[in-house]
Amino acid sequence: MRLFIAVTFPESVKDYLAKQETVLRRFCHRYNFTRRDNFHLTVKFLGEVGVDRLPEVTKAMDQAAVGMKPFKLTLSRWGCFDRGSRKLLWIGVEGDLSSFARLFYRVEELVEPLGFPRENRKLTAHITMAREAVLKEDWEKVSAALTVEPKVIPVNGITLMESTRLNGVLTYIPLYEKKF
Repeated sequence: MRLFIAVTFPESVKDYLAKQETVLRRFCHRYNFTRRDNFHLTVKFLGEVGVDRLPEVTKAMDQAAVGMKPFKLTLSRWGCFDRGSRKLLWIGVEGDLSSFARLFYRVEELVEPLGFPRENRKLTAHITMAREAVLKEDWEKVSAALTVEPKVIPVNGITLMESTRLNGVLTYIPLYEKKF
């Protein structure tokens, strides 16, 4: 199973994010927009994991949640990871980023002994909006025209998600949730 640990969103945030596809249409020749039910904030990508390892992963999640208190993040701005002619477009978050970073590093610390290497890139909390995007203009012009409503994301737990294809459609299935 291909797994990751994520912060999931309330329906109102998913609805708002899904409406952003109409905005992107004006600026992209092509793109692969994230499906509404797949919006999330990744805490840790685990990769391929055998079903027999689920108990140790969920135990690490339980331990990571100890002492965590609910916190809030807010949608902030559009961003772009440059992958040549095809871009990954995202919306960043702001708010209690210190709590998000603490959660991120606790999860990293607890799953590393299980064989999941630490992330070596800088932590950039973001929501993937579109993959393989081919822009009509350069990113600076596009980003100047994009705005984000500061929708609040309440964070009160983490969810273990399976990434799979159902009838050829990328689908994220929640397997376990740990509240805090």
